[in-house]
Amino acid sequence: MSALTIPLPTMLHPEKPVEHVNLFSSVVKDCRVVQVSGNDARTHSDTWRDLESLVFPWEEKYPGIDDWLNGKVRPGVESKRRKAFVGYHMGEPAVAAIVKVGETSKFCHLSVSPSLQERNVGELFFAMMAMSVRKESKSLRFTLPEGLWETQRSFFESFSFTHAKPIDRQYRLFERELLCEAPFARVWTNVINKIAKLRQSVSIDGVGWDQDLVMSIRPQYAEQILTGAKTVEIRRKFSTARVPVTCVLYASSPVQEVVGQIDIVRATNLDPQQAWLKFGQRALCSQCDLAEYASGASQVCALELANPICYPNAVTLSTIRSWVDRSIRPPQNHCLMSNGSGWECAMPVIAMLQAL
Repeated sequence: MSALTIPLPTMLHPEKPVEHVNLFSSVVKDCRVVQVSGNDARTHSDTWRDLESLVFPWEEKYPGIDDWLNGKVRPGVESKRRKAFVGYHMGEPAVAAIVKVGETSKFCHLSVSPSLQERNVGELFFAMMAMSVRKESKSLRFTLPEGLWETQRSFFESFSFTHAKPIDRQYRLFERELLCEAPFARVWTNVINKIAKLRQSVSIDGVGWDQDLVMSIRPQYAEQILTGAKTVEIRRKFSTARVPVTCVLYASSPVQEVVGQIDIVRATNLDPQQAWLKFGQRALCSQCDLAEYASGASQVCALELANPICYPNAVTLSTIRSWVDRSIRPPQNHCLMSNGSGWECAMPVIAMLQAL
């Protein structure tokens, strides 16, 4: 599919395109996706006004869309019966997405700036809406104009929406409305595949998709790192050539979850005694503990850490296996986020979840 401005039940193509720069460029790092909160809806916050600025221009072809947003979406977001997202680039609102939550969830609105065509933004937000209702839904549905189904059918089929049937209700002026519906489980498989393919060097609320390493660490140490108390991690072996690098933290047994990420900004090889004298306090380890850990090693590597991010939605290993690859293994020490490890497919999904 080439066009990424995707009209769903309550949306239309503006007569005058709104110009924004590429939201998910492979070279831009300051992109973000924000979920509109209940407080945003109640207080008419800047985020809510940004959502309005993206939705209201569709009024000409979808009469009453302003009443729908304020009369149904606003109370729905407050009560958590609806979820809404705004995509930004350089502080400018560029994408709006709204979904109604339920056993049968409904994609209500997805609008993408016309200037973002050929950038896969529509696929990304379509996937995000599905992810946001994954705990509640058994099926997904949306309506769309007949003309859109005819021209963009391959896009919808790629998410498992293979059939569209006419309905009596008409949202868009002068065009017959069709209904698409599919079981959530079938859509979910395609969502996972889409996100893995869409992996780019962007950030979603500070959580990147382009980490290079996954590091296994005991749960208590992972917690110390993510709270900022522990700023040095000492390892028996680590390649200094890989530094600086962003590293995903996998909390080992009994937790077995991906819990956050950290930047390794410097790596220094030195003997265990020197490591303790220079870094022991920052590593939160005793001289005895380090000597026992490094027994038999002539050198250890001190990894200096910065910019901890604790993921709001930790993801278990069993969940990752069920979504992406049943053979995926946690690293014994650390592993590269390379093709073939399974982690290169899992991480984009994990990153997306942090925006929901």
